[in-house]
Parts: sequence; structure tokens; C-alpha cells
Amino acid sequence: MADKYLTDYLDRYFVENHRATLVEMLEYADAFGKLIPTLEEVNEALSQRPSVRIERCDGRIIFITKGNERSISAEDFEKNYNAYHKEFWEIYRLSQTIRPVRLDDASSICEIYNQYVIETPITFEEAPVTLDEMQQRIVAAAATYPWFVCEQDGELLGYCYARQWKERTAYRHSVEVTVYLRTTSLRRGIGSALLAKLLAKLRFCEVHCVIGGVALPNQASVALLEKFSFRQIGHFREVGHKFGKWIDVGYWQLVF
Repeated sequence: MADKYLTDYLDRYFVENHRATLVEMLEYADAFGKLIPTLEEVNEALSQRPSVRIERCDGRIIFITKGNERSISAEDFEKNYNAYHKEFWEIYRLSQTIRPVRLDDASSICEIYNQYVIETPITFEEAPVTLDEMQQRIVAAAATYPWFVCEQDGELLGYCYARQWKERTAYRHSVEVTVYLRTTSLRRGIGSALLAKLLAKLRFCEVHCVIGGVALPNQASVALLEKFSFRQIGHFREVGHKFGKWIDVGYWQLVF
């Protein structure tokens, strides 16, 4: 039965938004206390959101969103099903180790972040962040938007958060997201699980646009953003200077 629910859910939402709505599965799994809700339960939960309707016709899956119609062949959908299914369960497994940030996480977050400050151009900060300053950042950011950490066996392996893109009030529906991992925890799917959880929460906030900035080159960060349907919308050349080198910054955007 779980496979039927998964198929229904993928039919209606996952293909429409590509990988982006994979993150919604995690939230519904938690909300309904089971692995995947029925299609009817999802429809009820999303009753306040823009309508998305699915129909089947002549071997094609047809998505109708805000009056626009797109379709995919059932054969193409089936080809990708196994990969989607595997990825969902891996992210779902990791999601069980993700929780909201606490103030006493600040020390571990400093450890993770300051290694990037000291050793890489990934962040443009050049001086290590103190414990007191990190605590202040957590309090300020988590007061408005989600901040999550991944903890396994008592060790913090990574964190992610969102903050308002710019201070002017008209930017209030746009946020920038940040993901950092302990360097010993790379390539384990933790970044995907963290970003999935963060995006899922942001979809239920008053957020319309999500932005990710990347110091270039950084193929891992670019791949993570594009995995969740972010699209590059800007490239600033030589806007940062660190370790004696000029650094480009690219921006990726996801609009809900």
C-alpha cells in the first residue's frame, strides 16, 4: 500500500516540480505519522495552496497547474521511479537525525563554520566567529525562519538555516538559505536531507523566493541547489578577495 501512496504522490506533485517537492514528502510523513499520506489526505492538506490537478490520458500523466498544462509519458515516469524512490527513502532516513537548532549547539556550529572561514573561500568572512557571536546569530535567525542541525550519535554533522534576503521590507518574502557540513561528513547525503527539511518548512512560511549564493567554483554546492530545482540567475565576477585571489559569486533561485 505504501508503494501505491508513493506512486500517487509522485504522480501529482513530484514530477510537476521535479526534485523540489521531494522535500514535501518529509513534512507529510511527520504530519500524518506514517510514511506517505494518501492522495486524498495530501489534497486536503494543500487545500489552501494553488491548485494542482493530475489526469491520465492515453498513457500520459497530465499536470494542470494554474491553468497551464504539461505532461510526461507514463513510460518516462516509470524509468525515473526507482531512482526517485531510492532517493526519497535515503533522505527520509537521514531526516530522522535532523532537529531544530538549540542555543547550546553554538559551539559545534562554530567548529564547523570556522573551518570554512579559516581554510576556504566558501565564506567571505575572514576572522573566526566567536561563541557569543554565533549564539546571537542563532537567536536572531531562528526567531523568524527555520534553523536545523543534523546530529548523529551526539555529534553535530551539519546545519542549515534561512534568513531574509535583504533588510528592506519589500524583500520580506525572499530568503537566502545556507548549508554547512562538517568536512568529515561530506558526500553522505546529509546536505540534501538538511536542505530538504529547510525547504519543506519554508513552503509553509510566507516565503515566495529562495536564494542560494555560491562562491565559485564550488561544484558540490551548485549540484545541491540544482538538485532541488534552483536555477542560476546571476554571476558576479571578482566581487570577493580572499587568500590573495579574486572570487566570483553565483546566485541560484527557487520560486515557490
